[in-house]
Amino acid sequence: MTEGMLYGAKFYPDGTGRWITLNPNTPVYPVLLSQVLGNNVTLPNPEIVGGAVKIDNDARAIAFGKRYRTLGDLYLGNYIEKQGAILIDAHYAANAARITCIARPEDTDVASDGTLYIAFTSGSPGSSGGPDKDIFTGANGESPISGRFIIVTIVV
Repeated sequence: MTEGMLYGAKFYPDGTGRWITLNPNTPVYPVLLSQVLGNNVTLPNPEIVGGAVKIDNDARAIAFGKRYRTLGDLYLGNYIEKQGAILIDAHYAANAARITCIARPEDTDVASDGTLYIAFTSGSPGSSGGPDKDIFTGANGESPISGRFIIVTIVV
């Protein structure tokens, strides 16, 4: 990638969302373990190049966010080298920036009004994490259903 920027989507239960830039200046505000199905969150491990650390409770995620202010604090090198590491480490960097953890997307379409339609084929948690409980469970707390459509308007 020689130009452009990596963004992650932050979805809200009311069907809205926004794009969050993933770069060295992005604030660290980790996903909380209690917020995802399957209770599995992995963050970048700044003590080991290319490493990751599994978060086992919300207090540890909050402490991580207080210790590291920006994504740049999690990676070595100059700004460009850190951006490259964030691109490679996008899943973990997104977790560190509290990008919404999602189910497995199958297809997307953007309508002419900017509404982003996403079809998800599975909401089951896996070894790399699980989807956000507020977005991917039903109104009565039921488990995610395969093929569920989430409609989100992303503000540019």
